[in-house]
Amino acid sequence: HNGRKPQDEFKRVSAVYARIGFHATEIKEYLSKSPGALPSHEKRIIALMRAMLMEPALMIYDALVEGLEPEMMGKVLDVTQEYHMEMRGRTSIFISSEEKSLKGVRADETMKLSGGGLSS
Repeated sequence: HNGRKPQDEFKRVSAVYARIGFHATEIKEYLSKSPGALPSHEKRIIALMRAMLMEPALMIYDALVEGLEPEMMGKVLDVTQEYHMEMRGRTSIFISSEEKSLKGVRADETMKLSGGGLSS
């Protein structure tokens, strides 16, 4: 839909995965596996990459980094921050039941869910 060739898309995905710590050979290996064979944290990262390839103006990250090791959490949050900043007008919403999962999120505005409502 965006006019890019598959090999260009693979380069884009590879660049993002490289920032997270994966190498191109590992990505090709993932592409040949059934999603059911992957650990849940890897499924989330792959889902993130797929969503980013669609280049939506709104991204909602629900429990994106929960359960990840601190180093991987930081890398994933860096990638989401870069994605948010690379195009004017994008909105990113992070949802987490664990406040520590949102610790590394740099935000223009934060809201807290409590008592059935949102507060700033």
